[in-house]
Amino acid sequence: MSERLLTFRSGGWVLLVTALLVLALLAWALAGPILGYRRLGDGRTVGSYGFTLEPSLVPVTEIVPSGEPRDFLPAFRTLGTMPGSDMEAFNARKRRKYVVSSDRVIGVSIGGETRAYPITLLNGHEILLDELGGVPIAVTYSPLGDSVAVYDRRVDGTTLDFGISGLLRNANLLMYDARERPSLWSQYEGRAIAGPMAGRELVRIPGTCVTTWADWLATHPDTTVTLRDEGQLDRYRQINYDRYFESPRIDFPLVREVPAVEGLGPKSPVVRLERGGATAIVPLERFRRKGETVRAAIPLGDATATLVIPDRTGAWRLEDGAGTVTRSSLWFLPGVTGGEAPADISGR
Repeated sequence: MSERLLTFRSGGWVLLVTALLVLALLAWALAGPILGYRRLGDGRTVGSYGFTLEPSLVPVTEIVPSGEPRDFLPAFRTLGTMPGSDMEAFNARKRRKYVVSSDRVIGVSIGGETRAYPITLLNGHEILLDELGGVPIAVTYSPLGDSVAVYDRRVDGTTLDFGISGLLRNANLLMYDARERPSLWSQYEGRAIAGPMAGRELVRIPGTCVTTWADWLATHPDTTVTLRDEGQLDRYRQINYDRYFESPRIDFPLVREVPAVEGLGPKSPVVRLERGGATAIVPLERFRRKGETVRAAIPLGDATATLVIPDRTGAWRLEDGAGTVTRSSLWFLPGVTGGEAPADISGR
């Protein structure tokens, strides 16, 4: 029997493609070391992320890897904005709509300027760096706790940029300041918990809310909307936490047990209101009315705050919240991150 030679036509192309793929993978793997670049964080050990954890305000054992490297999501610097009144026409021209009526947005007002930051955009970045009303701000979102916080980025006269550390504490995003010796900052608390700036705090922007686009546009017709990165549309579409919110499971360790309150699960959406020394935790599910917008009067020390809850769990807006600090998240965060369970659960 004569020996058959493997030719390109008889199947040699398979070996050629395989060889090219192997070479491409090798080139990708070697490119980092050759060019002096490596991704910090192996997803398993805190030390591989390259952060200085001393001094630390918390036990370092509470800081855990997320399973992803540092900067696995890119912080987003605002590319531009558009008037909110143009959104309907913008969507009509696009195959993939950007913001629709029922979408949640983070609404911020500073110095007479108002702007909406869609949660779908924050899902893909978690940190958005912007300037509004002359104030450099960080719009932050930690999806594991549905935690929203907007901060003034200025500390001691220096404007800080922030990135995704790849580390968590209490299932909450730890940000890092983009400095030569970076510190780790709690997204929910707004303070540096480890590193050279440990103990420093960011100023939380009052008047922030998390409401539906329809509600925000109706109450702020002059609002602008930050533009998305059109090159990242597939990533925005793929990142969705709906199933996670529906499940009671929390995949990362918590620093304390979640306070047991009847009718509240660990992932029930709540808003923490703070004015002076008074605090109120408001479970949004207790106010939800199908097809209605609810206005709830919330006692807060010697004052009353009016909370507006559109027909969507996790959406809210403070109607008369001048000087009020708000923290929006799931129930497991307010009850434990601050060190003690709040005394008053307001469900009126």
